[in-house]
Amino acid sequence: MDYLIYPPFYSKSKSLTIVKDFYQDKDFAAYYNTVTSLNEFNLSQNNDYNYYTSNISKDSKILEIGSGNGRIFNQLFEENYNVYGLEPSLNMSTYINSKAKSRIFHMTLQDFTRNSKLLDPNVVIIPATSISLFNTTDFENFLRTLLKKSSFSTIIFDFLKPQYFLQSNRKITTINLDNNTYYYVNFLFDNSIIFNIISTKHKKLGISQKFIWYCTLSSLHTK
Repeated sequence: MDYLIYPPFYSKSKSLTIVKDFYQDKDFAAYYNTVTSLNEFNLSQNNDYNYYTSNISKDSKILEIGSGNGRIFNQLFEENYNVYGLEPSLNMSTYINSKAKSRIFHMTLQDFTRNSKLLDPNVVIIPATSISLFNTTDFENFLRTLLKKSSFSTIIFDFLKPQYFLQSNRKITTINLDNNTYYYVNFLFDNSIIFNIISTKHKKLGISQKFIWYCTLSSLHTK
């Protein structure tokens, strides 16, 4: 697992608890919820929520992949969209609107692909962070499953701009939040972007591995 730790963080990591999946941890889920509620974060996302709502109908059955803390999901639900979510992290789901928790499937993309009869969505939305957490094989299998559903009509992808990672690659950022100091960095490794974050208060190092990939969607109809 050493390759998942940014080299300048390695010596420090010996005295920290390593959290291999950042999103599964209670303290990092709380950090993520706080950060994504900040105005600076929402502005940097280029108002993705408005893009989704301008392209989907309230009559559609919507499935969001990777609902996380409900940044998109909660807004859709509160505006009376017929939305469901896929989110494997119970800690992230803590922040889902209490009236909508029954609409969250606590499973991975792979689990849903194997149990796709659970829901027949008309529309699938996949925010930028979520789509990068899947490898190409798992994601293509999911798309093929969707294409077999007669109810399915629309999928909306959101990708993070490559320039962001190129500009932030190996640059350590410090953030002070809720009486805690965090140090985080993104770095390129092989076919992945690795995210590391250190919480000094909790003495933890969180990791998230995001995949760099592409696939030809037209080929999915014939494979």
